[in-house]
Amino acid sequence: MAILEEGTEGFALSSGMAAVMCALSILKPGDHLILSDDIYGGTYEIALTTLAENKIETTFVDLSDLEELKENIKSNTKMIFIETPTNPMMKVADIAEICKIAKEKDIVVAVDNTLLTPYYQKPLTLGADIVVHSGTKYLEGHND
Repeated sequence: MAILEEGTEGFALSSGMAAVMCALSILKPGDHLILSDDIYGGTYEIALTTLAENKIETTFVDLSDLEELKENIKSNTKMIFIETPTNPMMKVADIAEICKIAKEKDIVVAVDNTLLTPYYQKPLTLGADIVVHSGTKYLEGHND
């Protein structure tokens, strides 16, 4: 996966949600996380439950609107978690522009690239720091 994504390291986990949780595990109590407002339901539930229990603040933002993103960045924002296109509404976010905004404020950008796979989209080459996949979806034929 690291080679396909043009990255340097990769981890294989038991599920896509384990990969999401691994990426989010760099956050600490008191940190703020911005997520796509139309994010996969499992990721949404992690934000509302596990992250909230660990005192990590979350804000859901329409990441296709860069002004809305800028308005929601706080001094304690440590990560922007993008899913593009989103599941299920297929909203598209500009990864490169979001990464430019994030880099100015030293914010980590993570991208769930499950729907497009590295065949169609390589978030690391657009400036993202972390990419996650659910390998049982489009990457291998949707759970064949």
